Amino acid sequence: MAPTSKSASGDKKKTKKSSRPEGNDKDRKSKSKDKKSSSRKSKTAATPVPTVAAPSLTAPAPTLVHDPDAIQLFRRYDRNRSGVLNRLEFLQLLKDYADPASSGWGASLSRPPLSLTDSSGIPLGYQRADRNSEFEAGQLFERYDKDHTGSLTLDTFHVFFADFKPQLQAFVEESNYRSLTPVVPVQKEEPVTPEPVVNVRDVATSEEAEPGSRPEAIRTQYRAALWKLRKICKDELFGQREIIIRQMKAIRDRMESQQHTRSTIGRWADSTRSKRRPRAYPFPDFDDEVFGKEGANDEATRYEAMENDLDQLEELIRYVRRYLNKGKMSLTVRHTNDL
Repeated sequence: MAPTSKSASGDKKKTKKSSRPEGNDKDRKSKSKDKKSSSRKSKTAATPVPTVAAPSLTAPAPTLVHDPDAIQLFRRYDRNRSGVLNRLEFLQLLKDYADPASSGWGASLSRPPLSLTDSSGIPLGYQRADRNSEFEAGQLFERYDKDHTGSLTLDTFHVFFADFKPQLQAFVEESNYRSLTPVVPVQKEEPVTPEPVVNVRDVATSEEAEPGSRPEAIRTQYRAALWKLRKICKDELFGQREIIIRQMKAIRDRMESQQHTRSTIGRWADSTRSKRRPRAYPFPDFDDEVFGKEGANDEATRYEAMENDLDQLEELIRYVRRYLNKGKMSLTVRHTNDL
């Protein structure tokens, strides 16, 4: 019985001993929990959680590449240097593209037409053909004038140039080539102007001579003109005058002989008309009287024309002789029998 009591007392002691540190264990556990929680808080504060950005619905705008050909073409048609292309300047560009002859470049070259397409190449239903109407050209302008300002800036023009780069690049190269080639002058048919007639009288008596001209030079020109007139008179006018005089004398002789013949025939007819019975001539086409009258009229007309020519020649010769006398030059005229 004694050992059982000892064991019971020992158990009581153990239970008492074990019951004492229970409060300490609880305090320790609570302290360790506080340390762990504080360490966790410090870790969470030290390492922030990365935030994931929400995907944007709008795609970023593509970067605009400035093309030198586009800038050159833009500056060429920006004639006011305002930094924008208005509607008229844009239409002029399309007109020059479709028909280079309108800008004085010569014949139109075959190029692919400009078609209204978007950036992906889908056609919009309009076709740019040669000599197109302004309506379709205006549609093309309004497509790129999205702000409805009535003008295209350089950036907007770059968008237009990018959509039609194959056609417009060839247009720029062609215009550069034409600007470097020398311009062929167009030969216009000028009216033929007659040679100026030198007035001998003005040369001889002119007091308004050119400054610096000497009297000796004027006198030399005057004598040269007179000598030329003298040569023309001796070589041509005198010979023509003699020919006209001989022809007039021959015509006058024929007319006198015809008149004498008619008078003789008239006297013979008067003498025989009283003896024979009058009758009509059976062949009127062979009537000598009618034929003689027609020939006489032609001879008289020629004689009058030659007489007028002879008067003009005589006046010209007197004119030349008068100025030769002023210049102290002689004109030897072969004497002929005047009419």
